[in-house]
Amino acid sequence: MTSAPTSDRPAAAAFSPRARWWVSPLTLAVVFTALGSLKPIHIDEAANYYYAVHIADHPLDPFGFQVFWYHEPQHANTVLTPPVMVSWWGAGVHLLKVLGMQPLEQPVALWKLWLWPFTLLFTFALDALLRRFARGLETPLLWMTVLSPTILPGLNLMPDVPALALSLGALAVFLRAIQTEGKAALAGACLAGLLAGLATQTKYTGFLAPAVLLVAAGLFGRMRLALLAAAEAVLLFVAWEWVTARLYGESHFLYQLRHASRTLPDRLGLLPALITTLGGVAPVLGLLGLAALGAGRRVVWAGMAVVALGYLTVACVGVNFTVQAEVTSLFGSVPKQDFEFSLADVLYFAWGLGLSVIGAMVGGRLCRFGGAGWRGRLARWRGYRAEWFLMLWLLLEVAGYFALSPFPAVRRVMGMFLAASVLTGRLASRTCRFGERRALVNRLAVCSGVLGLGFLAVDVLEAHTQKEAAETLARQIHRQGEGGMVWYVGHWGFQYYAERAGMVPVVPGQSRLRVGDWLILPDRRLIQQLIEVDQERTVLVNYWASRDRVPLRTLMGYYGGWTPLDHRPLSRPRLLVEVRRVVGDFVPAFPRSGAAP
Repeated sequence: MTSAPTSDRPAAAAFSPRARWWVSPLTLAVVFTALGSLKPIHIDEAANYYYAVHIADHPLDPFGFQVFWYHEPQHANTVLTPPVMVSWWGAGVHLLKVLGMQPLEQPVALWKLWLWPFTLLFTFALDALLRRFARGLETPLLWMTVLSPTILPGLNLMPDVPALALSLGALAVFLRAIQTEGKAALAGACLAGLLAGLATQTKYTGFLAPAVLLVAAGLFGRMRLALLAAAEAVLLFVAWEWVTARLYGESHFLYQLRHASRTLPDRLGLLPALITTLGGVAPVLGLLGLAALGAGRRVVWAGMAVVALGYLTVACVGVNFTVQAEVTSLFGSVPKQDFEFSLADVLYFAWGLGLSVIGAMVGGRLCRFGGAGWRGRLARWRGYRAEWFLMLWLLLEVAGYFALSPFPAVRRVMGMFLAASVLTGRLASRTCRFGERRALVNRLAVCSGVLGLGFLAVDVLEAHTQKEAAETLARQIHRQGEGGMVWYVGHWGFQYYAERAGMVPVVPGQSRLRVGDWLILPDRRLIQQLIEVDQERTVLVNYWASRDRVPLRTLMGYYGGWTPLDHRPLSRPRLLVEVRRVVGDFVPAFPRSGAAP
């Protein structure tokens, strides 16, 4: 009996459910990258741009130039910029130069789309981990996680998402390798080590990747493979630092380590910021935890209503508090200090505490803590190795936050969020896999995506404001046709677009401003080089103000603070810029002691 020709079979058979597993991560990678390409140059992307442009022309001398960041040009090896991300960007810049476009002519959107290999690795690696640990809910959990406020606005030409992609890729490859034998296992371990090593040189939080591989081997076996992968990652890291030291006199990593100044009390002080930040960007994860723990649908939706009402309150009400406190600890007494916080901080801190409690309950349920005979259950930990691995992975991420974070920001909690999402998803895959419970998870995924898009929209508005300010002022001054050099202060996206428009940065103590020049001064909400403006040798010509009807802001809290989304009074412009004309030659100096920073 012969089988029917392939062409006679139903079309659906050629695209079976087993073959469709890749559709979701592939589609999500496209959506993720496309949404990220909507944002102009923003935050530290401006600094990375200088590295990319230099590397495009000098790939064998990546740090051999002066970069203007902070207050004055300095050697590129002294600004914290590991090489992998900027080298990949540099390759894209070089490719477009070959096609005839100079760097300042190249569309920013094309640079963002150049990140697609990283987003592809990110979504496929996370999908593989969810299929392994939360099978049955991998698709809604994948979309819920990637489009969340924690991850979606963080996709830019900075190293955070690429480093996570490489770390997750290393873990996914290694977990597959330990299930194989012979050359396949060896090849998988080598590939995992390569990805982990690249992660360490993309962002130094990538150091957690080899540690996670060792934890996985300790619980699942195949320690030799883990040692091979970890050794390869460390060797790759050390080899690059050796090359950097030979080229520039000092290892890039050791220079940054030597100039790190945070003490133990400083690092412990990051705890409140951790709770507040997670509460601000990951409330839906807490609701998923409630659903996984068996809470009723009404309870979960009541929680979602509280979250929605909280964000609405942040948008509508701007309340700030100041508390004076004197702290005494084992490390000694700290003089009285004024602590300022907003209503948003209070809400996010409460949500973060709730998220922490729910997370502890999820971990306890998975690892069978509590109840009669818990010591016996703890002794039988081998039956819960997957759960213990996820718990330890999460704890490593928490430890990495305190050890490696120079200041609080959403990007500091991304790895922690991913580990917590997989952990919570594992319990949800057992309790919410079918029927109404699965529909509840799907709806939570939609809510997470809506919140992520909201955060992204506000952040895109913040970035467009800086772009608009620089380009509009440059056009206005050019139309006047009165000549003179246009000087500016300011970093982030404003710096990139100001220089693209022909402005020149002020270097305190060095730049000489002459009669007829222009001086552009954004307000201090925009990070900038500090100068003392000579009121007698400059005159205020006008102001440029950006006004809109969106009462929310992501700057500074999303990128450097406790409050990832805060209230913005509509009575104040989103950005205010002074335009001054120079009427007497002078050299702007650093502010005198006691002057406002």
